[in-house]
Parts: sequence; structure tokens; C-alpha cells
Amino acid sequence: MNHLMRNCRIFDGIGKTIERGWVLITEDRITMVGTETQMPKELDSYSTVTDLSGKTLMPGLIDGHVHICFDASPDAGKGTSGQSEASLSLIAAQNAAKTLAAGFTTVRDLGGKNYLNLFLRDAINAGQIPGPQILSAGHNICMTGGHGWQFGREADGPYEVRRAVREQVRAGADLIKFMCTGGTMTKTGKPGQTQFTEEELQAGIEEAQKAGLRTAAHAKGIEGTKYAVAAGIDTVE
Repeated sequence: MNHLMRNCRIFDGIGKTIERGWVLITEDRITMVGTETQMPKELDSYSTVTDLSGKTLMPGLIDGHVHICFDASPDAGKGTSGQSEASLSLIAAQNAAKTLAAGFTTVRDLGGKNYLNLFLRDAINAGQIPGPQILSAGHNICMTGGHGWQFGREADGPYEVRRAVREQVRAGADLIKFMCTGGTMTKTGKPGQTQFTEEELQAGIEEAQKAGLRTAAHAKGIEGTKYAVAAGIDTVE
């Protein structure tokens, strides 16, 4: 089935704009884009047509930091901790559908509970439920009692951090998230408190790189941020 959207301003996401253009969608894929003067005349005859006069069409948005299994309350961790896995799965599926409906077609999920974020990603990829493309970190990796310990994989020392990374790789994570400092949603420790050492991070990042995965660091304090950068982190959150 073809769906033709026409008479719209098109922003391509990389700096170019078509003032009067059209987009052809076949099944669930964009197959053709062009200006009104370039549109084959026969398209109208075998496509459903939506006139978007006065509107702008743009690519899907990307959110680089979400927790698809949590709610949006000020203390999302507390609200999530008492939920069963079944409830969290339904919340995550609902969040995914809302995210897609809001125009976000790709998100990077930086930590969830019991790998529900990975299961959700796989269900979306299989076409079982609606949602954006998800790149997921699986469990965030933290020190014992560190930020996000309620949902994360606690690890102490370079050897154990390396093992924790391997566990995320085994589970199918798309990237690895390290909790380098304290945070506001964990009552133990202060938000800027340094948690992982540079040596621990070096071991974890090296292990992630061996698996071809990028790494992200939760970091609010200066020292913890410096450790992450020195160890070779890809992004600081």
C-alpha cells in the first residue's frame, strides 16, 4: 500500500529544505521524496493521498537519554521500585507508544530494571508493539550502594566492573552505562560524590570497546567527570 503526502514544506534534517514537496511511503518505508515538479503523475492514481498544505514535514526526532521503564515524576526511581515486573512492562510499553506518537523515532535508553528495556526493544523490533527504535544499555553499572543501585548492576574493583560489562554484552546491550558519581534519585551518597575510580572505569570501558560498544557516564561531579574522560568514555551525561 502506498501513502502519498504532498503540498508540504520538507526539512530533511541535515540542512536542506524543499518548499513544496511530497513524500511517498510504501508499507512502512519512505521510498521517494521530491519537489512537486518532480512528482510522477501516476502516483495519485495508486496511492492514498494526504494534503499537508501549510505544514512542515521533518524526520523523526532522536532523544539521547531516556529511561523507558520509568515514569516522569520527580522521583521516578521511588515510583518504580514498588512495581511488579508485569506492571513495569506495561508502563514501558505505554511509554514507548507515547514516545513514538510524540515524533521520536529513535531513543537511547540508559538503564532499566531486570533487562525490561532490552525485552521492550526486541518486541518493538519484532513488530509486536509500537515504539521507537531503542538503543539500550541494559543495566547501568554502579559501585555497591552507588547511584541507581536499586536497578543497576553493583560492581567493585576493575575485575568486577569488567565482569559486569560482560554480563550486559551477554544480555544484548547496545551500549554500556557507568554511574561515575552520585545522583539526586539515590538517597545514599551526594550527587557530586565520586564513585568509580579511574582504574575501574578503564577496565569497564576497555571491555565495552572489545565488544564494539560505546560507553556513557552518569557524572555530576568534576572529579568523576575527569575520571570518565581520562578513561576514554564516549559520552558524559
